[in-house]
Parts: sequence; C-alpha cells; structure tokens
Amino acid sequence: MTKIAHSEAPKLSAGAKTAARIQQAAVDLVLENGVDSTTVEAICKLAGVSERTFFYHFPTKESAIMGIDLPKIDEQKAREFLAAPPGDIFSDALALIPFEPNSELDPTLIFKRVQMVQRHPELFSRHVAKLLSVREEHMELIYLRLRRNSPKEMPDAEVRAAAEFISEIAASYIRTEMERRIKSGKAAGPMKFTEVGATIARWVEVGRNA
Repeated sequence: MTKIAHSEAPKLSAGAKTAARIQQAAVDLVLENGVDSTTVEAICKLAGVSERTFFYHFPTKESAIMGIDLPKIDEQKAREFLAAPPGDIFSDALALIPFEPNSELDPTLIFKRVQMVQRHPELFSRHVAKLLSVREEHMELIYLRLRRNSPKEMPDAEVRAAAEFISEIAASYIRTEMERRIKSGKAAGPMKFTEVGATIARWVEVGRNA
C-alpha cells in the first residue's frame, strides 16, 4: 500500500512566526476569558505586537481566533491516494484530511483550537463550516479509488454510499482521537494512521459479537 504520510512542517518565515504567535495569543485568551472578553488590544499585548501588525496579518479578531485560510487537500497526497493499489483505504483516507488550514502551525495550537470550539458553541459552527469545505473533495477522491478497484457490476450508487461512509468514519476517528488526547492532557503531535483499517475492523467485530 502506498503510504500517505503527513510531511514535516516547514520552517516558518518571520511573518509566519508573527502570525502564529498572534493566533496562539488569541486562542489562549479565548480559552481563559471567553470570546467577548478577548479584544484585539489584549491579543496584541500578549503576542507582543502592535495593532498595526495585527491587522496586517488578520482583518478581524475572529480571523485570528479561528484562522484565516480554508483547509485544502494536498495535491500530491491526492495523486498518491488515487494511484495506490488496493489496501487499507481507511488509513489513506485519514492521511488526506487537513487538520488545520495552515500546516505550519504548532500542533499544540491545533488542539487548543479544538478545545476552544468545544467550549464555545458560537465558534463550533464556524469551525465545522471550514472543515466541511473539503468534505466533497474528500468523498470524491475516495469514490474514484473505490470505483477503480471495486467490481464493475457494483452499482455506482453503492460505491458512492461506501465512499461517504468511509469519509464519515475517517472524520469520526480523527475527532475521537483528538478528544482523547485533549482529555488525557498529552502533548499534541502528528497522528499516525497505520493499521487504522485493522483497528476499525476489530471494533466492528467487537460490536457484532457484543
């Protein structure tokens, strides 16, 4: 099976470091004080930047809190996914999902942002909307690989239903793993997706025999 591994985060430029520091400050303040009590002035003070620098990187307070870019599926990973031989499609589908629009961010910030949206329902819908921006593309990539490797006589509607199911399982797996790490207090880090298909199969078998 072709492995679709998450690449190492590239070194940050000075501007990217400043933007990351602003986001870190914004998320930390929301976690501590809530959304309404977090001001641009407070973010700037904690990040050690001027308001002019803040607005150079972010047009609004919300954009610093939530992140400014929409997530994208990496084109190289998409090509590798489609070209991969039959195998553990769950692991490969998981590796396609972009956790955060900006892959250069410290993984700890990604998990803090997850904590933040869980605590503040008013932010959760915005967070989900950003993640859903890649949902259709994710399902389509899975469908194309399934269609190539599935029996020709299998109805197209069934292949698409399977693609939707696999995409849903992948999203649920990531959400569960992120929540588990947050509750455990372990330091955030890259997720490894090897043998995920086998793990899911074991869980299904436990459920079938319960």
